[in-house]
Amino acid sequence: MPEQESLSDKVNRLNRDIKCPMGRKQVLIHGSILRSSDAAQPPEIKLRCKLRSMRGDKKLISLEYIEAVCARDPMLCPDYRKYCRDRGED
Repeated sequence: MPEQESLSDKVNRLNRDIKCPMGRKQVLIHGSILRSSDAAQPPEIKLRCKLRSMRGDKKLISLEYIEAVCARDPMLCPDYRKYCRDRGED
């Protein structure tokens, strides 16, 4: 049975593999504490998206989206396509 990849190893791999120029070195381990019960949520891997942040949307992106879009083909991302259009790079 293969050894499971640690969170920090996965973050390093995703930061290395990210294709979107706006997401380079922006993958992080995110955790929070719930105030109502003081129970900690398990840490998650997220990407801090500069494009979403610039337009005022939720800037932390899920691991599933990072693997499906940011680390494969940024042109699948509507925010990145708009950014390219605005810069005249279509």
